[in-house]
Amino acid sequence: YSNDEYTQFMNSALVNAPSALLPSYDAGVAADWQIGSWSLTGVMMQVGEDDAGKNYGFLGVQAERTVDLSIGPGTYRVVLGGTSNDFPRPDTGRDSRRRWLLISIDQQFAPNIGGFMRVGWQDDDAAIDCKALYSAGIDFDGALWNRSGDNLGVAYAWLRGGNLDIDNSHVGEAYYRFAVSAGLSFTADLQFISEKVDNGDGPEGWIPGIRTTFEF
Repeated sequence: YSNDEYTQFMNSALVNAPSALLPSYDAGVAADWQIGSWSLTGVMMQVGEDDAGKNYGFLGVQAERTVDLSIGPGTYRVVLGGTSNDFPRPDTGRDSRRRWLLISIDQQFAPNIGGFMRVGWQDDDAAIDCKALYSAGIDFDGALWNRSGDNLGVAYAWLRGGNLDIDNSHVGEAYYRFAVSAGLSFTADLQFISEKVDNGDGPEGWIPGIRTTFEF
């Protein structure tokens, strides 16, 4: 219900949690083990460079279980991740690792209604903007109003600042996705962001947006 910025929420706090440092496409290996409703996935890779221009190693492990409750199917995930000792500390010239834990839940509540919840934490040995994230949202399938290809999503996230300038952030977002065909859709989106920094109030405002997605 909240993962793909091309068809769902746009804000990065609601796409893939900032507590999970997800690298880009680089050389690595992956392994996947499945038995029944359980799966265990691991990824190890060498990432080209970070924001400071340094290469670093990445290791991530995800345990996942799918369930079929009386209210509907759900997916429950626990993600552990870490990097090599290549990220700068906020107060010294030494480098440190980054490590994090993320819990993610997607659950259907009714035939055309579902929701998600995420909580994530990371240590603050290295310089980080966000130490913790708590987010939740709900999705309504357009079949409720005879538009089965459409959907409406509403979500909120609160982020606790790390060891740099941000104290905390509030993010709210609502969108309506209008499906023209199986591959073409238009989305009207509205976000509210309010941020507090260590020395006072930070930026705050409403952000309207329109997105067009064509898949083939």
